Amino acid sequence: MENPGSQDDLFRRYLTRGLPEAEQAGLADRLLRDAELSDELGEFEAEWIDARARGELSHAEAAQVDAYLAQTGQQHRLATARRFAAASSPARRRTRMPLWLAAAAAVIIGIMAWRWTARVATPPTSVATTPSPAAAQAFAVLLAPGTRSDEPRRVMLPPGTQEVEWKLALDAPLPPGEYSIRVQSQAGQTVASRTVTAAADATSLSIHLLARDLAPGSYRILLAPAANPDDLVNAYTFVLHAAP
Repeated sequence: MENPGSQDDLFRRYLTRGLPEAEQAGLADRLLRDAELSDELGEFEAEWIDARARGELSHAEAAQVDAYLAQTGQQHRLATARRFAAASSPARRRTRMPLWLAAAAAVIIGIMAWRWTARVATPPTSVATTPSPAAAQAFAVLLAPGTRSDEPRRVMLPPGTQEVEWKLALDAPLPPGEYSIRVQSQAGQTVASRTVTAAADATSLSIHLLARDLAPGSYRILLAPAANPDDLVNAYTFVLHAAP
């Protein structure tokens, strides 16, 4: 996996704070302004941790991953990646998918309805491209759980969006009860947390956030029992792009 001078090597050194201070700060600034570069870093980080979970890294590289996770307080991600890797056979994926397909269909229909409402609300002769405030006030996004090597969901909120409902599809039924939902930035900082109640027949759980509270960048959402937040049930990733 080592390839000095490559972008992967640059990302690895950035995550482990191995770059000179000026380069570290410069890359951090670029990541805030360049959504594509941020996507690439997120993809590298995901595969890097997955490779560690699969035992594909050298001892030195594995130690780098462990140090990075410890420094950012994310050691649970390695255990999660190992669990997902062990449970990622095609047969299991096929049996789990129907449990959240209904939720996916509902969200897609909701998004299509929003688009149609925004289109109808715009007068035929208008050249404005911004949807009406009523149409763009709320927006729903479905996130499906997956392995850390899955590409994060890319999200761009419509202009004027004030509130976002993040629907977390469940890949298996959960015992009824209270669950903790934490939203973390790529750096591992918790930017929002909620406690929700899961019904016996739930196919998804939701967290509502104000659009202004999420800056463009890479995020993960962690789902765990409220009584034991470290016992991760599912992880969801997405990249939020700035509106054009």
